[in-house]
Amino acid sequence: MNYDVRRIENNTIDFISICSYIEEKINRENLSKNGGTLNYSNLTYRSDILFVAYADETPIGYNSVVECENGYYIYQIAVKKEYQQQGIGTSMMNEIMEVANQENKNVYAHVMNY
Repeated sequence: MNYDVRRIENNTIDFISICSYIEEKINRENLSKNGGTLNYSNLTYRSDILFVAYADETPIGYNSVVECENGYYIYQIAVKKEYQQQGIGTSMMNEIMEVANQENKNVYAHVMNY
């Protein structure tokens, strides 16, 4: 499957529209398919950077990143259910790791499985 990962900064025109799409088409869909009941509504809007995976110009996953004192904090990462297990999440994580390495910064995450 062909996909590409794009970096979208918080202060860009695309940021709000992609956040809306992510909340509706990825987060809510994934939670409902996985039996989740948590309300993650609007968490992506708090991000500084989004790494978004696209297939045919349609977002299929994202990595939400917040800048912190010593580096970057992975706030959220999700891939649409039907695209999981294809290396997309790994590709998005590699993007933030590359940015952090170039800037000599750390990457932090707190992992929970939902």
